[in-house]
Amino acid sequence: MIYHYVIIALGLLSSILLFYRFPILTKGIGGDKLAHQISIIIPARNEEHNLSLILEDLMHQTMPIHEIICVDDNSADATYDIAASYGVRIISIKDKPMIGLVSPGRVRKVLMRLQGIFFYF
Repeated sequence: MIYHYVIIALGLLSSILLFYRFPILTKGIGGDKLAHQISIIIPARNEEHNLSLILEDLMHQTMPIHEIICVDDNSADATYDIAASYGVRIISIKDKPMIGLVSPGRVRKVLMRLQGIFFYF
């Protein structure tokens, strides 16, 4: 029985020693510098039902975002209008590639317009 208590005590002691070495992260270290460099890219094709949900969530983030770009990929619904109502940058792509393929030219077209350093799709 005492054997179990010794193992528990050694486990607690070793975990304290191991986690003591980890630095404590404080809020705000480097956060202000990085906040101005975050770009959010939302690829959208006929996403009128989902686009307002994600844009609403992005507007309520605690970390400021430098830019939100909605890439309207030749949508036939109100995707463009919804993105415009939130005031995000919109890149419209009218030429339609083969289904299932992402051409390097399309990706390059979007990346050339970004201003941030960190890109999140």
